[in-house]
Amino acid sequence: IAIAALVLGQRLGGRVQPNLPTVVAEDKLMLVFRSGEEMYVLDLNGTIIRTAEDNERASVLAGIDGVAVAGLGASNDVAVLRDETGALHGIGDQIFDPATISNVILFSDGLRALGIKPREFVSSDVTLPWFTVTSDREFLLLFDAKQNIETQLTVLKAVIDERFATQELAPKYIDVRFGNRVYVR
Repeated sequence: IAIAALVLGQRLGGRVQPNLPTVVAEDKLMLVFRSGEEMYVLDLNGTIIRTAEDNERASVLAGIDGVAVAGLGASNDVAVLRDETGALHGIGDQIFDPATISNVILFSDGLRALGIKPREFVSSDVTLPWFTVTSDREFLLLFDAKQNIETQLTVLKAVIDERFATQELAPKYIDVRFGNRVYVR
C-alpha cells in the first residue's frame, strides 16, 4: 500500500542516486489522523503528509458514523486515529512511530477478520501506545500498540466467543492490553 511520500534517492539502473527525489504516488487513503476539527493523512511512518481533502473528510466521517455518502461511499477500511486532546499538529509532524502505525493496521485487520468494523483508534495521549477502539459493536476495545497484536487478538476472540456464546449482555469495554489478563466491564 503506497502512501504519498517524498523519498531522497532514486534508483537508476539498479544504483541509488542520492539527493534525487522520488515521488511515490498515493494509491489509496489508508491512514487518517484527527485532532480537534482537523483531519490529516498519515504515512506509514506516522507522519502527517497533508491535510485531508473535503471529499475524503466526508467519506471518513461517514465511515465513522457507519453510513455512506452518495457518490463517495463510506471509508470503513481507513484506519482513523484520533488525538482526544485536540492538540495542534501540522504537516511534517511525526505523531506516531512506524511500529505503532504497523500495529494499528494489524489490529484493524484482525478486528475485521473477527467481523468487527473499527471506526476510530482514540488516543488520550499520543506519546503512549494505548488506544481505545470504537467500532460497529456496542462495546469499546482497549489495546496496546507496543504489545504482541496476535496475542491481543487471540484473547479478544476468546472473550467474544465466550461472552456471546452464552448470550450475555454486551460489555461496556474489553481491555486486552495486559497479556493474558483481560478486563471486561
